[in-house]
Amino acid sequence: MTSIPTPNLTILIPTYDRPHEVTSRLREIDGLWGDAAIVHVQVNPGTHSAAEIDRTNFRGTLTIGENASNIGVVGNIVAGVQNIATGWLWILGDDDILIPETRARIEESMRLCDESAANAAVFNHWYKSPHPLPVICRDLKSFAAATGFGDALFLSGTIWRTGHFRSHLEDCVVYAYSCSSHTLPHFISLILGCSPVLASSKPLIEWTGVTRWSRLAYLDQVLVLLRHPVLRPVAGEAYAFMWPSLLPIFGSALGQVRSGEVTFRDLLRVYGMHLRYAIRHRPSLLVARNGLVVGPVKGFWRTKRS
Repeated sequence: MTSIPTPNLTILIPTYDRPHEVTSRLREIDGLWGDAAIVHVQVNPGTHSAAEIDRTNFRGTLTIGENASNIGVVGNIVAGVQNIATGWLWILGDDDILIPETRARIEESMRLCDESAANAAVFNHWYKSPHPLPVICRDLKSFAAATGFGDALFLSGTIWRTGHFRSHLEDCVVYAYSCSSHTLPHFISLILGCSPVLASSKPLIEWTGVTRWSRLAYLDQVLVLLRHPVLRPVAGEAYAFMWPSLLPIFGSALGQVRSGEVTFRDLLRVYGMHLRYAIRHRPSLLVARNGLVVGPVKGFWRTKRS
């Protein structure tokens, strides 16, 4: 396998109050990249400080920036991106554990992206793609067939051309409330035909321990994405892509009602919002096998049995 020189990649770790997790990530990165690693850690201040990150045994290039105040997750990423000088960027969650294949998979995907003029690569962690090999997606339909919204949403599951990600920073900030604004570069590129996206069938990190979205508020927030002027004309197609990943969340939300974390009234309010979107943009979701009627019930049943 022909490998792209690793110095073309910077690993950005945005973090808040997890210096020991960051230290663990640095240890893993060092084990795979050695002195070829380039890492920038961007710290939102909290109880712990950046000084607690142990960098003594890290052989690569490491810079650490600490914000004057907590500027939120997206703000922290935006601040961190300003320090990236390489052509490629990987935003790594501070608690996402690397696997032995991480470096090889990133470098192979960078090579394939260069060959196809793709500006990003999404790695499947939960979605069982029917495609055994990496797929170059040139529109939203092919992207939806090769990956799932849950994997596109997973921040550590995407590598980006730095300039491409920077060109979408305004959208990332404006739609930060959706908790999904980093998916907008994929949507916009594919809908407008600006550039393809590579979808890989293999993970980058130890995904089995990753906690998926389960908060009721997320079901409300994600709909903000469909208000984007590029997504609005194809809201039905975009919502159909998102929906399979939202089904388990409804099950978790029902479990939250049972445990007293949220009220049934809250759940009905959010469910009503999704019902209106489905009626307006994708009525078939009402009667689908895992649609708005059967899907949440199945999710609730699985939650109850577990």
